[in-house]
Amino acid sequence: MRTAVGALVLGAFGWTLTTACASDEDARAPFTEADASADAARDGAADGSFGVDDAGTCPPRTPAQPVTTKPPRPFEAGACTTAQVAGYVSECVNADGNKCTAYKQANPTCAACVESTSADATWGPIVFYENRRFYDYNYGGCIANVTDDAAENGCGAAQTRYLECRHAACVACLPSTLPLDYEPFFACQGAKAVEQVCATELAAAQTSCADYFATKPTDACQGAGLPPEEYLRRLVTAWCAGAPNDAGADGGDAGDGG
Repeated sequence: MRTAVGALVLGAFGWTLTTACASDEDARAPFTEADASADAARDGAADGSFGVDDAGTCPPRTPAQPVTTKPPRPFEAGACTTAQVAGYVSECVNADGNKCTAYKQANPTCAACVESTSADATWGPIVFYENRRFYDYNYGGCIANVTDDAAENGCGAAQTRYLECRHAACVACLPSTLPLDYEPFFACQGAKAVEQVCATELAAAQTSCADYFATKPTDACQGAGLPPEEYLRRLVTAWCAGAPNDAGADGGDAGDGG
């Protein structure tokens, strides 16, 4: 969610922030450890509470109801190789927009599986918002896929609604002028006040996911203890390449072969 994008992920009701490719010509700030202080790479409290109580200069606002979401795309094993997944992270998360554009032109099938926008009819593992001003991991969509439950009252759908409520509550905090300052957006997303604004969605997620989390899941959707980039590789590999255990494999940006 920097000048490029950021991601906020709910993992067992714990959150984290990351960055990636927001537009084809953005000037992205590098990912820092501070950005990760709220992501799936961090263990969260079981009740969904947050450590930050103050939203700073831009508190969350109550979003329109009902909060709307889109269903997840099914996992598409074979859309990417592990090398292409690593290439996406290298060229579209850790490089400038021109490198990301070149990567996507060379790897159209993989990129089409990895990326989606909030306006799309279905969402992939990464969803871009507000004309690619920021992105988020589709954590709920991943859960819906691994549990084979895309029902509106299922755990995956409930997680997605909660995340979307948080986005909508803080969207007014996105920067609109130069220099781009994403800190108010970060602060708003991390504010405990978001729990109050999105209390209905949070309660639904906790209820719908009680059985899922009781199993102490270790599927590819979970990222506790993982650095954000490693979690991203894990999620995208599971979604677009199959074999989640290969998510850490090295690789470059091999093309689609035509």
